[in-house]
Amino acid sequence: MTITITQNSTVLETIVFEPEGDGIKNEHSQNGCPTNNYLCVDDPYKNPDDDTTYIYNDTRRAKGESQMDVRETDFFTLPDSDTLSYGTIREIANVEVICRGRSLYPPSSSGDKLRVNGYVSTNKELDIIQSDNKILTTGYTNFSEYIPSYVTYTFRPNGDDLPLLSSMDPFGEANNYECVDEANPDGDTTYVYAEAEGSYTLHYDVYNMEDHTTETGTIAQVAVYAVCKKTLETDPYVPYPILKTGGSIYSSISPEDSITSASYVTFVSYWRTNPKTDIPWTWDDIDSLGIGIMCAEDSSCTGDFRCTQVYAKVFVEKDWTLDDFDNFQIGVTTTSWDKDVSDIAYFVPNGNGVYTETSKNNAIYDYYELIDDPVGDPDDRATYVYNYSYPTMSYWWERTSVTFPNHTSETGIIKYVGVITREQGYNNVSKSNVFHRIGGVDYYHPFGNIFQSNNWSYREKYWTENPATSSAWTWADIDGLESGVSIGTYSTFQAKCTQLYLKVGYDTEDLTQDVRATQLYANVNCYVDREAELINPSSIESDHANQIKIWNHWSGNRTVFSLSRQHKTLTLSGLLYDYSGYDASNEIATIMDMGKNGSTVTLSGFTCSPWENKQYKIRSFGYKLKNQKPELYEYALELEDVDKTT
Repeated sequence: MTITITQNSTVLETIVFEPEGDGIKNEHSQNGCPTNNYLCVDDPYKNPDDDTTYIYNDTRRAKGESQMDVRETDFFTLPDSDTLSYGTIREIANVEVICRGRSLYPPSSSGDKLRVNGYVSTNKELDIIQSDNKILTTGYTNFSEYIPSYVTYTFRPNGDDLPLLSSMDPFGEANNYECVDEANPDGDTTYVYAEAEGSYTLHYDVYNMEDHTTETGTIAQVAVYAVCKKTLETDPYVPYPILKTGGSIYSSISPEDSITSASYVTFVSYWRTNPKTDIPWTWDDIDSLGIGIMCAEDSSCTGDFRCTQVYAKVFVEKDWTLDDFDNFQIGVTTTSWDKDVSDIAYFVPNGNGVYTETSKNNAIYDYYELIDDPVGDPDDRATYVYNYSYPTMSYWWERTSVTFPNHTSETGIIKYVGVITREQGYNNVSKSNVFHRIGGVDYYHPFGNIFQSNNWSYREKYWTENPATSSAWTWADIDGLESGVSIGTYSTFQAKCTQLYLKVGYDTEDLTQDVRATQLYANVNCYVDREAELINPSSIESDHANQIKIWNHWSGNRTVFSLSRQHKTLTLSGLLYDYSGYDASNEIATIMDMGKNGSTVTLSGFTCSPWENKQYKIRSFGYKLKNQKPELYEYALELEDVDKTT
């Protein structure tokens, strides 16, 4: 006789899934792993090996790029949901992805960050879910994010943004939005484009987007996609998919990719929350959303920039299915800041440079005196230079440049030279860029600024090499350096600069492997069904003892009550051993999991029926290994009838 114990779980439990293979992206370097990246992060969830095996990001930006940070992403596959040894997942409630990471630098001196990612591979490769940035510390920390299963809805441009926010021209259609609204990109048949102007320029195009109709649900994320190319492979164009919400334009902080060839490539930016409000997206937000493309050109560009398709996707949460999970990959994106510096030197202006084109808000001061505020103590409205373009003029740029004192005791290898400005301009209209003037030539930064608010704010632009020599900076380069700001605006809008200074980072050692991730896994919160078999129990005992209450009356009579069953237990005992198709240790482990879970179980397989079709709780389960080869266990299983009424 074989007794089958069945558990249809009503209690949520957590099953841990660890990586079993590399996924759609593998960009990090590896330490301590012989081959695949997943082997560096597949530590048992209770036993991370921290700095023994890990993936890491210590990549450095090349010359001329706007931020001194680089993002790298890895994804990993998981075992299928049906690979559990001791049960079957019936329903998934939610999935939590945990990544264990750290930086070699404290948060105060680094920009090192980490994002936890999820991807259901039945979607397109770029349709991933990203968490917000997690700030890393020098000690290992577990970062977690609940990743929903999701469906995506695509929204396309249906009009040009008015007043038209555009510095690109249409090709193949009369209106700009018609050149990028196709469901399938048509390449060079229709596109918007920007011709090289031979100087730093931000080109951009913004479109109205169609409203939602029948789409409903909780919005997990909004992403904007742009399919772009350059006509000359050597041109350093960098695209930014952008969105417009609440009257402001937002782009990714720095591009994850630049255009590396003269072929069309899809670029994407993700927003988990509305960047204007920092709260979850609403469908009203979607209906008022604008989307578009912005690209940065520097003075070396000679060819065109083209964009043939722009669209948005709204990620909407859905219930997890087993099929979703079997196509699920977990991932991590790290941001490594080039921070191998032992010190930072600041240089405040001490004289006028060649350019004094901007206006002064106070004529009694020299130009440099209007923007020489101490580092960390700007005077904002008190003193500043500004550009005021008259209504009859088109877009108008004006420059101010300044000189700085020589360095004194600073020594070491210079890692970067930054120009920091504090500016105010009209939202989405004013622009600025900074430059170094070396040997009579102006070298503008490849990535300028478009003002995204009307408040005073800092702008930071960095060069990792001397742009005049394409070589590492020297302290002789710093001495006598002239730098400046160019401010652009049009109509009656003012753009102002109240502060400008140099920030020079230098070091005496070169540390590597800045950002590390040592462990990644998924906690799947789910309901699990289990089944175990007990072969030929040698003993079946039932105890239905009653709890009795007796009342003695003054008359001498006595009343006896049966209040409830005191135990109503069923005990099965016997021997378990391996035989063909039967693994005794697996059956024992399954019964142990049933007991820990706490859900009710049912019994079947008895030759007589008093104990069938009833629900039991497992009160205790004990076993002892009697023989190892072959394995032989002695067991005793005590069950309690859930129904304790008489």
